[in-house]
Amino acid sequence: MKKVILLVPAVLLMAVGCNRNPDQNSQIPAAPIALTQNSSQADIFTCPEEFPTDQQKIDVLTNFIQVYAKKHPHATVQDLYSYRHDSLVSNSCYQTLARLMQNITPNDLKLYFTGKDFGPQNIQFDKNSGVWTSYYAINGQGLVNPDEELILNFYVPNIWSIKPFDSKSVAQNISASFTGYANTTLINKFTASDNITKLDDYFIIAETLHPEQNYGDLYIMKISSISNTVFSVTYSKKFNDDPSNLQSDIDNWLKQDLSSGEGVSRSISDVGVDDSWLGYFAGK
Repeated sequence: MKKVILLVPAVLLMAVGCNRNPDQNSQIPAAPIALTQNSSQADIFTCPEEFPTDQQKIDVLTNFIQVYAKKHPHATVQDLYSYRHDSLVSNSCYQTLARLMQNITPNDLKLYFTGKDFGPQNIQFDKNSGVWTSYYAINGQGLVNPDEELILNFYVPNIWSIKPFDSKSVAQNISASFTGYANTTLINKFTASDNITKLDDYFIIAETLHPEQNYGDLYIMKISSISNTVFSVTYSKKFNDDPSNLQSDIDNWLKQDLSSGEGVSRSISDVGVDDSWLGYFAGK
C-alpha cells in the first residue's frame, strides 16, 4: 500500500480545477509532488473553487496533503482520497466534487452524485463475463439490493473479448441483454456527444420488474471509452411497492427526473473515468 507521504496522485490536480492541458506558462508540475511532513499552515479547509489561479489551488492542495500526512503518517493514498472526499462534501465544494466525477480513479472509495454519497467502493472481476466492475452502493448499504447504486463496468481488450470492439458494439450488446426477457424492458436508447471528449457516447434506459418480490429496478447507463478500453457507468434505483404500482412508480420518477434538468438522466453524461484505471487493470 502506498503511503501518503510518498506522492500526490497527479489526478488530484485536475480535481481541484487545474487545466487538463496547461500551457507552457503554467506552474503545474507534470510529475507527482514530493511531500514532507512539515506544514506551518493551519489545517483549515477551503473549497478549491474559491481560488482563482491554478498555482493557488496547487499550493492549498499540497498543504492539505502535508497536514494530513503529518497527522496520519501511516495513512494510505486511499485513506487520503476518502478523507478529502468527506472534507469536500462537508464543506459543500460542489464544483470540485463534480470535477472529480469526470475523472473517477481506482483510489476514489466514495463518489458524490446528484447530491448523494455513494460508496465505499467494491471492485470485482467476473471470470465468466470478463468484465471488471467497481460498485458504489448509496450510503454504504452494501452490494445486496441497495436502494441506489453507481456501477462502473470496464471492457478491456483481450480480457472481455479477443475480437475488436468499441463503445458502439458494447452498447449494442448491453441493449440486447434487455430485450426478449420477461419483465425486462428497454425503455430508450440514444447517442449524444461527450461533453469532454466530443466523441459519441451511448445511453440506455431500462427496467427489470420483480413483481413476485414487490420491487423493480431502473437502470440509466452511459457507455463511453478511454484509450482502447470501453467503460459504462450505470445508475440503478430500486422501487419497492405493490406489483400493480411498480410500473407507474418507475414511469413517474423517470418523467420527473427527465424534466428536472439536474437529475440522474442529465448528470450521468458528465461522469467519466481517469486513465489510471488502465494501469490498475494491467497490474492485476
